[in-house]
Amino acid sequence: MGATYSDDQPANHPVLGPAARSVWGKSDRDSEDWLPLYRHMSDSGAVAVLLWDRWLPSGVRTLVAGGTTEDEHAVARRLVGWLATAHDLGKATPAFAMQVTPLADGMHRQGLTMTARRGDSVLVRHATASHLLLRRWLLDQVGMEGDIADTYAVVVGGHHGVPPSTLALEVATNRPELTGRGNWEAVQRELADYAASEAGVADDLRSRHHQSLDVRAQVLVTALVIMADWLASNRDLFPWVDRSSGADRAERALADIGLPPAWQSTIEPGADIHQLMRDRFELPDDTMARPVQQTVLELARTVDEPGLIIVEAPMGEGKTEAALLAAEVLAQRTGAGGCFIALPTMATSDAMFTRVLAWARHLPGNQQMSTFLAHGKAALNEDAADLRHAGRVRGVAQDDPDGPGAGSVVAVQWLASRKKGVLSNLVVGTIDQLLVGALKSRHLVLRHLALAGKVVVIDEAHAADQYMAQYLDRALEWLGAYRVPTVVLSATLPSDRRVAMVAAYETGRRTTSAANASPDGSGSALSFRRRGAVVSSATDPYSGLRGDIGYPVVTATTSSAPTRRICEPSGRATVVRVDRLADDDAA
Repeated sequence: MGATYSDDQPANHPVLGPAARSVWGKSDRDSEDWLPLYRHMSDSGAVAVLLWDRWLPSGVRTLVAGGTTEDEHAVARRLVGWLATAHDLGKATPAFAMQVTPLADGMHRQGLTMTARRGDSVLVRHATASHLLLRRWLLDQVGMEGDIADTYAVVVGGHHGVPPSTLALEVATNRPELTGRGNWEAVQRELADYAASEAGVADDLRSRHHQSLDVRAQVLVTALVIMADWLASNRDLFPWVDRSSGADRAERALADIGLPPAWQSTIEPGADIHQLMRDRFELPDDTMARPVQQTVLELARTVDEPGLIIVEAPMGEGKTEAALLAAEVLAQRTGAGGCFIALPTMATSDAMFTRVLAWARHLPGNQQMSTFLAHGKAALNEDAADLRHAGRVRGVAQDDPDGPGAGSVVAVQWLASRKKGVLSNLVVGTIDQLLVGALKSRHLVLRHLALAGKVVVIDEAHAADQYMAQYLDRALEWLGAYRVPTVVLSATLPSDRRVAMVAAYETGRRTTSAANASPDGSGSALSFRRRGAVVSSATDPYSGLRGDIGYPVVTATTSSAPTRRICEPSGRATVVRVDRLADDDAA
């Protein structure tokens, strides 16, 4: 080959044999450059750990860890780094290696022979092979049962956006000439050992060999692995000729893309709501919060288990402002790292984007929040365009670091795409951006990670038709499963939709609670097959939400039964004048 890569290893790495070092992970057909697989594995694991430490909201870390203790978080951090390091084990197979003949010849000289036809390589994709190889390693080296090992292996198997099907795994199992045997198996085991050693998870895996990975953790960790793989695969961020450690390369890469950390709400727990309204939204000094706004903020502060809040009030009552203040409180209580605000149309999303940016710039503290306008015509929005062009694209901040406006909003170029944009801290977009989280689609896990780390606000929920409502209920189930604080705003909401949304959210929350409380501690897979809430034959837990329950009214889920608060009218009035117009041909 022309330009080659030196396979010298950093001194602190475990010793890999010549055959394992000859396995290629990345190649450039034009320049004939290549990167050894173990180097890409190291890079990916280092990026995943940095994302865990600096970008992932604390609430998501707690959910993945299954608890709040320092030890639980440390174990989860190591598992994330291990799965990211191991994600490309499937490249150490004939099916993958034979795709570049000169590199395959170099592996052949190290004893890794390939007997399959090159055209058969498409029968076993490397992500599927990664699932198979990691599962085999967990069975043989850790002693896991097969169904438990699958809950870890599916993370690496799904790192291209879709987990491998049962059929794909069967094909891979039955084609050893494509997955490797003999010397191949020894190298695969060597690389799997390397991944475990790099992440320091050997003791963790032995101690939890009987414990499966909760399905929510499977989804969220898969998304983190995808992010780490995308970053580590960027040759501009990770030059192949750079022989520094994966940790050093990851540090530089994260600094280069300017990815802000998760937002941390710093709202004062007992702050006066009237003053908060004036400070956040530049309102006159005599502005007083309306009863609906006071009720929403009070429930956000006091409900024993933050969950779903539904606000039903007339237009002009300040529901949006109430939702944004509630988002600050809910984010602080739950460890959410941003907000996702969904509206029915592109026009309403554009208008809301301007209002939300103004609110974000008046948040206390000097934090950066990455922002994204999520709809098909976002490129035409002036505010979004200004952010993209401001410093390409770092931020717009105020001068006073301690007063209102101390926060800044930024548009991060690396997040400026359809799939990655929703991972920004602050997202405003059309409701389909939320509903797609209920669809079976490629890279769905990224959408779930984006939602799981935020407070979700759904505005004008009454605009959803019957078709959209089915997907909205499904999305609410997942939000409940992830314990995502969610605020739904509506001027007019039919009774059955109110009950359906609460029941959907509660179904997700209670299903995962039951799984996590299983006697064997396995956190078995989520099941959303039952539609709606579990209703006893003797009682209806949602009877208090049916029919006319008052107006304006705020409903909130709790750890037990939902609660509702009827609000006093604000006294605001609107005068409507109707002028009769002529209806003849001349008019």
